[in-house]
Amino acid sequence: IAGTRGNTAADFPNAYAECVEPSRCRHGDCYTENNFFPRTACQELEVSMFFPSCWDGVNLDSPDHMSHVAYAVDGEVDGDCPSSHPVKIPAISLFFRIFDYDGGWHTFSDGSGTFHADYVSGWDEEVLQGVLDNCENDSMLPW
Repeated sequence: IAGTRGNTAADFPNAYAECVEPSRCRHGDCYTENNFFPRTACQELEVSMFFPSCWDGVNLDSPDHMSHVAYAVDGEVDGDCPSSHPVKIPAISLFFRIFDYDGGWHTFSDGSGTFHADYVSGWDEEVLQGVLDNCENDSMLPW
């Protein structure tokens, strides 16, 4: 599970909404009830989220479905893992853009500004292991 919880970077440091070329919103007072979506209009609203990339090396799950994994110490996808979660795991990210974002009041389907995603793997385990074993990604070396 990755996302924002109350939109605090301390809880989920790798979820962002960035307003590219902000301008006045196109609705009266630009009212909003959350901190995730910008009040201003944007030529492009870029939304990205990175899942944790470090694992404790022991647990496949945890009661909260999150504490068995962690973000890198510096918050970067290719950063060093904390000592409590020393095993680097493949990085998963979610990215989308909204062109001509009009600003003002927007919310997620649950009525909040909480942005989150769940990853559920449907890969055949042997095929996925082959992909991981043979993956070459110069931007993330050395692993």
